[in-house]
Amino acid sequence: PEEGGRFVAFQRDITERRRTEEALRLSEERYRSILMASPDNLTITDLTGRVVMTSPAGLATMGYGDNSAVAGRSIYEFIIEDDRARAGENIGLMFQGIRRGPEAYRGVRADGTRIDLEVNAEFIRGADGEPRQLVFICRDITERKQAQATLLESETRHRTILQTALDGVWVVDRAGRLVDVNDAYSRMSGYSAEELLTMGVADLSVPDEAGDAALRHIQRIIDKGAERFETLHRRKDGTHFPVEASVRYLPIEGGRLVAFLRDMTAQKEAVATLQKTYDMMTRLTAQVPGVVYKYLLYPDGRSCFPFSSSGMRDIYEVEPSEVREDATPVFGRLHPDDRESVTALIFD
Repeated sequence: PEEGGRFVAFQRDITERRRTEEALRLSEERYRSILMASPDNLTITDLTGRVVMTSPAGLATMGYGDNSAVAGRSIYEFIIEDDRARAGENIGLMFQGIRRGPEAYRGVRADGTRIDLEVNAEFIRGADGEPRQLVFICRDITERKQAQATLLESETRHRTILQTALDGVWVVDRAGRLVDVNDAYSRMSGYSAEELLTMGVADLSVPDEAGDAALRHIQRIIDKGAERFETLHRRKDGTHFPVEASVRYLPIEGGRLVAFLRDMTAQKEAVATLQKTYDMMTRLTAQVPGVVYKYLLYPDGRSCFPFSSSGMRDIYEVEPSEVREDATPVFGRLHPDDRESVTALIFD
């Protein structure tokens, strides 16, 4: 009030403070927008694990209407009791500077139903670098877990079938390399599964199917979609064995050929033995006067001569091959007066 009254004013430039406040406001708005727009469950808690706020997606995931229903509650309330100790241990490790990355927990929704969650956590730190809050990013992986369980069950079932199969099974890529093989083929070839998975089609085929020839054959099967054929494979001891192969191309994993392989060794030997027996019988019966034959009568009245000696040609003037499936040519040679008695004799 001296000198007739004077005002003394102290002025301070607050431009920088206003800029800082505006930057802080924008930062908070940006992170709030991220929180609101996130498709994942974002939950912020204090350092004791009490919920401060949850994103709309998180509320929907857990079955709550708004933040008032979750604010102030412990984060542990939203996972099953069996998983709480592990969750607490993992958060405690974070305070020690140890991170384990995303963890799977079983969550509890508002209606009591359970879901599978994948959870990652991080500190929100102050300007001094000290933790102020925790942010949890949670993702509902229930469908993924169910799909994985279904896939595992399917793979287990198919693996069991594969390993139980009596035939050998290959799974081959487009380059002819074996990517899977069953135990039956290991026994068949003498190689272990580990050895076979380092090999290709060319390593197991006989020379005329090796190298480029094997790759060309693979391409033909890919073009056709499937093929069935006979070939020769090489055992570990160097011997060959005949194989009947049924192969189908599947457009999966870059292209896969699935081959079912049947060892034909026993069958080929049986056929050869049968042929030898047939040849021996043919030579022996050729020396017997008249005709020696095997007669076969079916329930529907059809009949044939599966085997007949060369005498069939001399007596009935038909080739043995002509009556192997149908006996009609022979009965056509019988005198009409004798057919009825011959038929009765056969039935007797």
